Amino acid sequence: MDKRRVMEIWNQAGKAVGTGYLITDRLVLTAFHNVETSGDLEVRALEPVGATDWVAAELIWPQTPPDVLRNPEADAALIRIKDPKWVPPTTEPVRWGTIGGGSVVYDEALTVAGLGFPQSEVRDDGVRDTKHIGGRIEPLTGLKSRGLITLYLSDVATPGDHSWTGASGAAIFCRQRLVGIVTIDRSRYYSGDQLTAVSVAALADRPGFAETVRAAGGELALEDVGVLEGTASHTVYGIDVPPGLNNLPDFPAVNFVGREQALTALEHGFSENPGVTAQTVHGRV
Repeated sequence: MDKRRVMEIWNQAGKAVGTGYLITDRLVLTAFHNVETSGDLEVRALEPVGATDWVAAELIWPQTPPDVLRNPEADAALIRIKDPKWVPPTTEPVRWGTIGGGSVVYDEALTVAGLGFPQSEVRDDGVRDTKHIGGRIEPLTGLKSRGLITLYLSDVATPGDHSWTGASGAAIFCRQRLVGIVTIDRSRYYSGDQLTAVSVAALADRPGFAETVRAAGGELALEDVGVLEGTASHTVYGIDVPPGLNNLPDFPAVNFVGREQALTALEHGFSENPGVTAQTVHGRV
């Protein structure tokens, strides 16, 4: 996650505030319900800290408003900064991720991080400050809700009911890849410690999303965050073992005698190569 890409959103017509993430020089990804009554949209960047300049923006995707109550996985939008005075930050391109698929379930926690502007962080002077979103993905929660991700906020203090308002649209990152955007909290059943996000994989399948991103100069190559190089589960054959380390008994051994030639070959095999080496002895005892 790059703080220079975190955006605050103001929807004058709907009197709504939200969070977004700059995915190209002028394209901001956010939740659709932040901009659904869009007339005049404005955004401003988090960085530099204390920035006060709001710039004009417009909704460009989706062109047909989705029914987010029936299809919560459609609660996403792309807005374009149209103000000529906007100067985009010089940053690395956004990297996109997906959380597996099919019947694959990861046996390790996938930690996530994000940054939003929730109601809980409004200061006495009226300024809406930032709130870190941190925790892990619950891979076995909501399996019937295709396109949605459940986030368990285990790494941050969680606000009370509905105090996450304003964090909708916050980009969620897992292993430095953008995997989803926050849409709602689950305060109906939980005390502010769970959020729902729309997955990037679901957005990539929606008509017009990928085309709009690419037309704005972005790429949309999804990487499975569960099998990224350096993060996949290790086998014993990937462990660095010093030459000579083995589990043979010390000699002479009462229950392991003879076979001097075979034992010499085994010792040579264990000492010659680093890493895990499999050796087999067979024959009559």
